[in-house]
Amino acid sequence: MRTRFRIVGAESGELLLRVVNLFVQQGLTVETLSAVAADGGYNVEVEVLDGSPARVELVTEKLRALVLVRAVEAVADLPERVAA
Repeated sequence: MRTRFRIVGAESGELLLRVVNLFVQQGLTVETLSAVAADGGYNVEVEVLDGSPARVELVTEKLRALVLVRAVEAVADLPERVAA
């Protein structure tokens, strides 16, 4: 199962490190990661593989608990990518 997380947070390099670290601690495979500075903060998108629904919920709640995070959205069951 693929899941995309959309995270809005403070414009701080610390935010990016904490977000990536959380995925690594949970043993999730990060497929893509992008961060764009906008409106005085970062818009971060992370796509992960192998996330069970329970793990996705856990990571979503842990992301929301980070002080630097303003909002989190998780979209699960994305279609598989086709290799070019």
